[in-house]
Amino acid sequence: MQLLEFIMNNWILFLALFVVLVLLGMNMVRPKLLGFKEVKPNEVVRLINHEGAAMLDVREGSGYEKGHILNARHLVCSKSVYMSWMI
Repeated sequence: MQLLEFIMNNWILFLALFVVLVLLGMNMVRPKLLGFKEVKPNEVVRLINHEGAAMLDVREGSGYEKGHILNARHLVCSKSVYMSWMI
């Protein structure tokens, strides 16, 4: 009974909690729904060395010029394109 009263008195906080939990859940489930596969660092090295995997560097040009992975391709993306891809 007290819990229900507490929730009713603090409904904005519980709404915020619900929104945060939904966003966290979406963040965890979304890559799997989109078909992304998590690759461990040692698997990345194997793919690069033996499978001819392509590495894409999507940082700004200055970041790429400062240093990048050997044979990485620089793909220039505007922030708006990158953000729309992430959403």
